[in-house]
Amino acid sequence: AAGAAAKLGQEYQEATNTIAAGTGATGEQLEGLTQSFRDVWATVPQDAADVASAIADVNTEMGLTGKPLEDVTGAFLDASRAMGEEASPMIKAVADAMIAMGVPALDTEKYLDALTVASQAVGVPMTTLAEEVVKFGPQLNELGLPLTDATALLANMEAMGMDAGKMMPGLNTAIKKLTDEGITDIAGGLQDAIDEIQNAGTHSEGLGLAMDLFGAGAGLRFKDAIDKDVFAIDDLVAAMENSDGTLAQLSEETLTTADKFDIFKNRAKEALVPLGEFANMVGPMIIVIPTLATGIAALAA
Repeated sequence: AAGAAAKLGQEYQEATNTIAAGTGATGEQLEGLTQSFRDVWATVPQDAADVASAIADVNTEMGLTGKPLEDVTGAFLDASRAMGEEASPMIKAVADAMIAMGVPALDTEKYLDALTVASQAVGVPMTTLAEEVVKFGPQLNELGLPLTDATALLANMEAMGMDAGKMMPGLNTAIKKLTDEGITDIAGGLQDAIDEIQNAGTHSEGLGLAMDLFGAGAGLRFKDAIDKDVFAIDDLVAAMENSDGTLAQLSEETLTTADKFDIFKNRAKEALVPLGEFANMVGPMIIVIPTLATGIAALAA
């Protein structure tokens, strides 16, 4: 029992050290973060080190504290486990994507639900989709696309095997051309042009329109993308916008018996943290004292 208490104390101290090192927090701020760590730790199957790292990452990347920090961290850990992705890269990618598209951190859980639906629909990892949004944020902002629509468009490109990096120069060309023509609704103007290409009388006529708008080099790629309905994102966007609770439901459905037992263990450990802290404070004496007591009792007998 003494050994177990000392081990728990060490585990908790290492988690606290991870949070302090990852956030630079001290004093009351560190106490608040470690309390959030304990609250999350007792509800997920991941070990203390993973939970502490996630708490530190979410706090640093998104500036969240208290209940919002706990809810968002729990959601990231659920997504990581259920979707088989590492939590740390996902946290950074999602945070950066939301910043790039001007979405507040308090909407993270909603975006994670939408991102889960997009990932499942096209078979592309959540982290990859978020990283694509970060990478091509400037062009997507030029189009005036909200985060959900931007993610859906990139998801469709990835699903069709199209390299977004090779598509974006053509999109830049189209944006400049539409701007030069005095069109202020870039997204609407682009959609009108896509409809015109799609409804062209012949393939050659459509290809000519695509090359005129997107440039000679990118026109062929965009004509192919239009033929494959890459820009038809309405259904995916609708599914993403109606995805509230998707991640929580997926997390619940994918919990294994081992996961449930790990949650039980974490809940027990969290409840025994004060004992572990005491053991950590006393140090080696907590191991030595019971041994000495046994020896003294034997001698007395």
